[in-house]
Amino acid sequence: MIKSDLPRDFPRFPIFGVIIKGIDMNNALSWNRENFIKEYYERVRKKYLDVPIGEDPILKAYRQFYWKIIKIDPTKQRPASEALVRRFIRRKNLPRINPVVDIFNAISAATGIAMCAYDFDKIQGELVLTLSTGKELFKGIGMPKPKSLATGQLIIKDKSAVVSLYPYRDADYTKITSNTVTMLLTADGVPGIPGYVLKSALDEATDCIIEHVGGSIKKVVRLET
Repeated sequence: MIKSDLPRDFPRFPIFGVIIKGIDMNNALSWNRENFIKEYYERVRKKYLDVPIGEDPILKAYRQFYWKIIKIDPTKQRPASEALVRRFIRRKNLPRINPVVDIFNAISAATGIAMCAYDFDKIQGELVLTLSTGKELFKGIGMPKPKSLATGQLIIKDKSAVVSLYPYRDADYTKITSNTVTMLLTADGVPGIPGYVLKSALDEATDCIIEHVGGSIKKVVRLET
């Protein structure tokens, strides 16, 4: 489902994923967003009472990956999970998108693990984790138009397009919508984050999605780069 085409000397890390089928965004089961978000807000708030955000070992690992590997200043382009943590603490809420995205955003903030989600039915062929050649275009969620990618950016692509700038931005065309029936959810690793931490966050998100939105696990996916 996901394969690696990275150079041999590229830092190694795992990605865990799960394909969930039969979700129904329009008939969320026992979904009380206010209570759910409040519960996770309290979890995030308590977590950072004693540990500054900048000292969280999970968030530090993403920051180091940004600085050293993908050459992005994490103080200007926050790692995805850190951005959610900071927004959560500041506003006591998260962006309201749809039940599935709201659920895994809350869990991403609570665990510190970056997660990506794709409408599985829109993926064409096999997904490949690779470096951009400089010829690709990418239109991320919220972007008004596609942009050209520089050479050497870490991406996930299918046979027709780039579906993610790893590990921080998903493509618009594979985003989760109210019409999504089957999804691929991933917990995106970087060096320094143990696999069991990724798996734990993914399991929590999977269980919550199935509990509140319905569906069942179709397939479990793991990539070791």
